[in-house]
Amino acid sequence: MGELEALNVIYDEYKDKGINVLGIALDDVENFGDEGIKKVIEVLELDFPNVITDRDYIGELVKFVTGTPTAVVVGKDGEFLMDLIVGSGGKDRDIQRFKEIIEELQNK
Repeated sequence: MGELEALNVIYDEYKDKGINVLGIALDDVENFGDEGIKKVIEVLELDFPNVITDRDYIGELVKFVTGTPTAVVVGKDGEFLMDLIVGSGGKDRDIQRFKEIIEELQNK
């Protein structure tokens, strides 16, 4: 769950600077259902918006996602700005990584 905590920090720090975070719940949607996923979001106190997928959407996402967690960095027009980031280095490392990505993209 470190990546979710990291994304929460990034969202809080950058939301007023034109950078957004969007979570897409893939794991255990069928096991937990919508209410279970909403409870996870509530318990983890995630401030950023989250989408709960359905079976059809998951089918489309697996064309891109090879594992979870996966972070996708996209521009305002929806274009991929870099390769997918698969896995987590833990909360602190993920925060550092996302800050480095944001800084690099802002300097382009």
